Amino acid sequence: MQPLFDSPKKILDFLTLLETEAKENRDLFDANDWQDLTQLDQALNAADTPDKIAKEIIIWCNRHPKIKNALNTNNWEKRRCDMVDPANPDIPSAPPHSEADIIRNRDKIQRIIQDNQGNNSQNSSED
Repeated sequence: MQPLFDSPKKILDFLTLLETEAKENRDLFDANDWQDLTQLDQALNAADTPDKIAKEIIIWCNRHPKIKNALNTNNWEKRRCDMVDPANPDIPSAPPHSEADIIRNRDKIQRIIQDNQGNNSQNSSED
């Protein structure tokens, strides 16, 4: 049975959303959302295929309607094109096609989640 979504694109779109929030905005995710990302981080440990990774992202986003809406309504492909620096291409400009590239994107998502756990717990205690 075919999934109802494009797994590589969904993963890359979520990675782009996280990159944007971690580096620039910090207005879509509040401290509780960042904290709740630990659940996604743990779920991604067991997700070893693109469809499973995308499914875990969708499950997490379903519990966070504001983030789900942003993920589904923004043009993340255009955002990626705007973000990519030729000297430091953190985010590829097109969805990866090999499973290894997709798994690397999962690892990048997990790294962003882990890197931002400390930052956001400090910010919420300062409020």
